[in-house]
Amino acid sequence: MHKIRLIPLLLLFSLQISAQDFSNFDEVNNTTYSLFTLSKWDELLHYGMKAIENRQDFLNLRLRLGFACISKKNYAKAIIHYKKVLTFNKYDEIAHYYLWLCYNALNQESFALQHYPFINKDIQKTFSLKKIALTAIGIETSFKTTDVTTRNDAFYNMLSLNSKLGWRVNMQQSVAHYKQNISEPKLTLVENNNSININQVEYYNLISISLNKNIEVKTAYHYIKTPFNNFSYSNHLGLIGIKFYGNNINWQGAFIQGTLVDSKINQYNLQSEYFPLGSNSLYGISTISYRSLDSSGNVNFKQVLGFKINKTTWLEANVTLGEANRYLENNALYVFNSIDPNMLKWGCNAYYFWRKHLKLQLGYTMEKRKLTLYNPQLFYFQHSLNGGISWKF
Repeated sequence: MHKIRLIPLLLLFSLQISAQDFSNFDEVNNTTYSLFTLSKWDELLHYGMKAIENRQDFLNLRLRLGFACISKKNYAKAIIHYKKVLTFNKYDEIAHYYLWLCYNALNQESFALQHYPFINKDIQKTFSLKKIALTAIGIETSFKTTDVTTRNDAFYNMLSLNSKLGWRVNMQQSVAHYKQNISEPKLTLVENNNSININQVEYYNLISISLNKNIEVKTAYHYIKTPFNNFSYSNHLGLIGIKFYGNNINWQGAFIQGTLVDSKINQYNLQSEYFPLGSNSLYGISTISYRSLDSSGNVNFKQVLGFKINKTTWLEANVTLGEANRYLENNALYVFNSIDPNMLKWGCNAYYFWRKHLKLQLGYTMEKRKLTLYNPQLFYFQHSLNGGISWKF
């Protein structure tokens, strides 16, 4: 009795299509349509790419391949196919709709909006998006405690508003308040230096403009008012950046300039965002920064890694390496201008999404800090519990 050897289905399919004539448009069109209607996504993608390699490339083929990628939740690859559709017909409503969907699925909502005006009008009615509108409101809070008596507990609160100023222009605004009482006898010019009350207030504004289907320009302004007993500092920071949207990876470069506590600061950032699976089920953000502060310079590296644990919940971990003396994060939204530089920072966050409107955030951050003006150097740890809630309209 002979032993029967099973051959994998995909191998049999590969042997079958190798004999087919990919130069025949009707055969490629009919085969891909049949695979599409049968929802055989793997076979469709394999066959379709073979056809493209043999110079059979047309609008309906790319539409089918794009939908197959979406069905497999690979939004980054779907974007490639739908962008190709627009080279055949730049007004194709189906391609614009799915590009809007894919960019939203990759948390690139501001970049997705440029495709919305080209979506079918009947479909637009089901979403009722307006060209100019308030898009989200959020509250963020943090409680910080230390293991040294000279640095009391601190509180940080921020209210943010996101707005759409057009299909290609988005604005993020926030106001924030930071409160802490510290004791620092070595600051001899500060009156009552055993009880220094810090009630810092901030205003932030970021505008993002999509120039085309791949490039976005960003400008930001951050004002910080820092009282320090008999001293008071008005700090101004400006950012300009450019972001390039690729397939599975995006790149951003940014330059920040301004003053912090009467010191001139210049910071240069290079950041990459990547989606190895083509979706936000797994993502990473790597940022390297060089900062010059008066005559000194520092290099920092920040790494973020996040993954989806179910359809509503994501977990995220982050670490920042290098001495962070007056360090700027997230397009200069977060400013670390404490008199005690960070030597190491790491944390973790959990995000819960309820339908399409509500997002809840809960996290923990640990910072290793260096006490200023002390020799030999002294270090302490600051622990933060972070929370937030936002509503998307």
